[in-house]
Amino acid sequence: MKQWKRVSALLLSLIVAAAVLCLPAAAASQLPQLPSDQCVVDDANVLSAATEEHVTAVSAQLQQQCSGATIAVLTVQYTGTSTTEAYATDAFNTWGVGSASENNGVLLLLVMESPNYSNGDYYLCYGDGFNNTDLDKQTSTLLQSYMEDDFDAGNYDSAVTKTTDAVAQVIAGIYGVTLSADSTVSDGVPGTVPEYSAGAPAQRGSVLSVILTLILDVLVVVLIVCLVILPIGRGFGWGWGPFGWHWGPFGWCGAWWVGPRPWYRRPHREPHGQ
Repeated sequence: MKQWKRVSALLLSLIVAAAVLCLPAAAASQLPQLPSDQCVVDDANVLSAATEEHVTAVSAQLQQQCSGATIAVLTVQYTGTSTTEAYATDAFNTWGVGSASENNGVLLLLVMESPNYSNGDYYLCYGDGFNNTDLDKQTSTLLQSYMEDDFDAGNYDSAVTKTTDAVAQVIAGIYGVTLSADSTVSDGVPGTVPEYSAGAPAQRGSVLSVILTLILDVLVVVLIVCLVILPIGRGFGWGWGPFGWHWGPFGWCGAWWVGPRPWYRRPHREPHGQ
C-alpha cells in the first residue's frame, strides 16, 4: 500500500510538472506563418497587391539607408485569447522585425474582429532601438492622424499606405536620410512624399490670417474675463485692477482650463525584438 501511494504521488508530481511546462505554450499567440523574407503577411486578405508591393518597397529602402530598419504589416481576422497588444508583441518577436543588433523594427498589426471594438482593432509596436526618439514620441499622433479614420471606414489599403509612409518619414528623419519619392505615396498618389508634423495635419495659411486669428483669440479671452470672471470674482472680494489681482477673503485661487484629452485606440509598448 505504501509503495502504491509513493507511485501515485510520483505520477501526480509528473502531471503537475507537465502542466506547468505547457503553460507558456498554451499562452503563446496562434500566429500565421511569418516568412523572414517578407514584410507583409495579409492573413485576413484585406490588402491589395499594390499596397503589399508599396510597403515592401518602402521597407526595402529603409533597410538599405537606415541600418536595417524595417516596417512590417500583419493582418489577421482575430487574435484568439490574446490581447491585441500581446499578439502584436508576440508577432514582432517571432518575425524578428528589423535589425537584430539595432532593434529597429516596426510592426503594424490590423485585427478585423475584436471583443473591444465592433469594427476591429489595430496596434503599432517597435523595437527598443527607437526608445526616446521622434517615433517614440509621435506614435499616438501618427495613428490618430493617418490610421484611425481610414481604418474605421474599412479602407485598409489607404490606412496601411498612409501610416507606412508617415512612419517611414519619421524613421528617415531619425537616421538623417531622405527617402526616394518613387517608393512613397501621399493620399494615394504615387511619387510624392507625405508631410508629417507632430500635430494633426492642418492647412497652411498666410501670416496675416495667423495674426488675425491670434487677435481674435485675445479679444474672446478679454470678453470672457470682463463678462464672466470679473463679476463672479467681485462677489468673493477680488478683482482685476491696475496693479494686478486683488486679494480676497479666500486668498489666491487658480485652475487650469483643460480641453478633452485626445483619444487613441491603443497606447504603444516597446517589445523586445530579436
